[in-house]
Amino acid sequence: MEEGVGSEHQKRPQKTIPPDGTTFKMMELGQHLEETIPPYGYWNMQFYQSESAYVKFEVSIPRGSSIGVYGRRNALPTHTSYDILHVLSGYKTPGPSRTGRASKVIAPLQPQTMTKYLEQGHWFLSLYNDDGDPQEVSLHGEVSSEFTEGCPRGCSGNGDCILGSCQCHPGFAGPDCTQKATYPPTDLWCCVWAS
Repeated sequence: MEEGVGSEHQKRPQKTIPPDGTTFKMMELGQHLEETIPPYGYWNMQFYQSESAYVKFEVSIPRGSSIGVYGRRNALPTHTSYDILHVLSGYKTPGPSRTGRASKVIAPLQPQTMTKYLEQGHWFLSLYNDDGDPQEVSLHGEVSSEFTEGCPRGCSGNGDCILGSCQCHPGFAGPDCTQKATYPPTDLWCCVWAS
C-alpha cells in the first residue's frame, strides 16, 4: 500500500464506543476548561442549568480540525439523539503534501462562538473529535447577558431580546414569548376588498 493512502482509516480505533454517564465530568458555567480530545474520541461534561436562558459557549479549536458539539437535556447525547448539534470547523490551509491533500498547519487556536437557548435542567455536553490526530480544545460557557438581560426568561427561546424587551417570533406573544399567538387576529377579518 502506498504511503499515506488509507492511513486515515488505519488511525481509526477498531471499536468506537459511545460515551456512558461515568465519563461526563461536572462543570460550572463560567469555568474555562481545556482538554486534548483523542482521535475519534469524546470530551464529555455535564452541568445544571438553574433557569432557562441563552448560554454562550466560546470554543477554541485548532486550525483544520472538525469538532462536533452534542448536547442533551436530562439524558446523554448520542449522534442521533440530541437537543443541540453544532459542528465547529477550523479552516484548512492548503499546502504541498505527498498525498495531494491539504496539510495541517500548526497555528493558534481558532475561537468560535455558539449561543444556544437552554431550558432549565441537567445538561450533558459531548465534544467529538472527527480527526485522526489529537486536538487541543478550550471551552468557556456562561449565561449570555446580551440575549437575556432585561428580557423575562430570555424570551423563552421564542423571540429575540432587543433593548431589554422581547420581540417574539411569529406564532408567539406575551412579555416572555410563551403564549401561542393566533395569526391573523380574528377581528381583522372585517373587511372585504372590492375591485
